[in-house]
Amino acid sequence: MPRPSQFISDLTRAKNLVSNADIKEVDYPQLRGTTFEEFWHKLNEILGVDTPLLGYNKEINDDLEETLHLWIKKCAGIGGTETILRWIAWKCIKDDTWKERQIDIGVILITGPRLDLAITIIRRLKALFPDLPKTKETTFIINGVKIQAFPSHHVASAHGLNPIVVLMEEGDLFPKNQQYEAREVAERYIPKTNPWIIWISTAYLPGGLFEDMEHERESIYRRRFYLVDRALKDGRYTQEQVEKWKKSPSFMREAWGEYGYGLGDIFKDFDDIIEKYDLNYLGGHAGTYADPGWGSSKFGKVAGEVRDGIIYVVEAEEYERDSPSRMLSVMEQSWNRHKQNCKVDAANPGFIKDLNDRGGIW
Repeated sequence: MPRPSQFISDLTRAKNLVSNADIKEVDYPQLRGTTFEEFWHKLNEILGVDTPLLGYNKEINDDLEETLHLWIKKCAGIGGTETILRWIAWKCIKDDTWKERQIDIGVILITGPRLDLAITIIRRLKALFPDLPKTKETTFIINGVKIQAFPSHHVASAHGLNPIVVLMEEGDLFPKNQQYEAREVAERYIPKTNPWIIWISTAYLPGGLFEDMEHERESIYRRRFYLVDRALKDGRYTQEQVEKWKKSPSFMREAWGEYGYGLGDIFKDFDDIIEKYDLNYLGGHAGTYADPGWGSSKFGKVAGEVRDGIIYVVEAEEYERDSPSRMLSVMEQSWNRHKQNCKVDAANPGFIKDLNDRGGIW
């Protein structure tokens, strides 16, 4: 007798097949059994375009063959999203693996907060196969594999599905609260269907999820940086094009991935007001201060010294999911540099007691 979960899975598949029964299939036999590189060039022939297959295009495909979790920070206009959309189309059509694996949906695309962004990315997919029958504006079906786009503010609609791929398109541009919800939704699928989870974006604001993911010390994601230097190396841009681009206020953000540049005047002339100073303690009034965090929160520590009435920060660090014992050592080492003052958020009396037990440094 089949297990209940298997019965539900089979029933869902059956419903999915019935719901898609009226979708007329248009076959592309020349794309069957192709490698990614062959698919790329044959698709160019079908569309009558000459989109070049560059080094980083191949590298993205290689990464997706080796890992299920990929994070990409890219410069604007590099064609990273186009590469992933072509990879998705190739996986759908080269054989029936994804069609046979699909339960209720093949690919979930999560875009920015506006519906028109979800429609736009589906249109980009549909443009690769103009002969396919029309579907809903946010849905695309190829070789029986259903691809659906969701705006980031409707990400809850993707709960309960069983995707093979989850793509976060321009994830750093999601509003902050939606960034974390989108990550939670994507990663909760891991124990269910173990899908590919792909984040790709140009840099936007500092302090968001995308920057957090960039600096995670133990990440499930393979991280790639396709910025303007790589675009020059692989021939996507010429040096002349980059020189013209440098005149744009957003150049450092869109070309080099520097969060926040070119967005309002808060970062204008930022480099001109930065002054380097000695990070050693010089004998002034000093202290170390911490806001402990465990589990989902980060442990923050800052230390500094007053010099001529100005506070100079000489240490500023945050730690994610670290052990209390290691954080005790971090605090003790910081205090030993100045041996004057050490304060910890009073909401953590246990941590304060442990610091006191190490010699009364609190």
